Amino acid sequence: MNVLIYGATGGIGQAVCQALIKRHANLFVLGRSSAKLKSLQERLNLKKEQVFQVGPLCDPTQFKKVQNWIKSQSTPFQTGIHMAGMPLFKKLANVSLEEWNQVMDINLTSAFCFYRLFHLARDQKGYELVFLSSASTSQTWMKNGLYGASKAGLDYFAKTLQTEVKHENGRVWLYKPGSVNTDFFKQTKSHLPPNKMIDPEELAEIIAQNLLIPKINYFPEIVIRGD
Repeated sequence: MNVLIYGATGGIGQAVCQALIKRHANLFVLGRSSAKLKSLQERLNLKKEQVFQVGPLCDPTQFKKVQNWIKSQSTPFQTGIHMAGMPLFKKLANVSLEEWNQVMDINLTSAFCFYRLFHLARDQKGYELVFLSSASTSQTWMKNGLYGASKAGLDYFAKTLQTEVKHENGRVWLYKPGSVNTDFFKQTKSHLPPNKMIDPEELAEIIAQNLLIPKINYFPEIVIRGD
């Protein structure tokens, strides 16, 4: 199984990589930090051509760079996983336009860009797409307006995408975890203590294991909460 992953250097992304490597997946990873990518490459024993550093996918120049790299790959991808995400928990009155655009770009627009890039080299026999949303979209929370809006948009995008890729034997997975015990949620004091959060390795095992399930006709929307 050839897997393209964006956001592989984050806490959940690294755990997913490890879970897929255990299942003998062939990984191709995209990320913004050259240092983190190099560390991940060494830890997973990936070849140089399996790792690609890129800036924001929403930038036309960066999008083109990834597009050229993907076109240079000689094998199709059976799985695409979008793991990039950015937290920002503020009252909407205190959110700047720059912050709004940055969070929307990373959490929502980059998911669209990733899909367009993946689609260039998808396996014509069928494929899987995985997106990471949030359980917080089920209700409103103080200071969660921007982050929640970006993830709610991702929910609708993923659900619509599922209806569009059925004829290609494509399947879209939408995971909606609660707080996960990574640096992502340690930036705010209002979240659960670490021992009440979801373990990233457990979440990664669920994601990796589900990819082995034969194609199904319904949309897999999976909410996962901690203790």
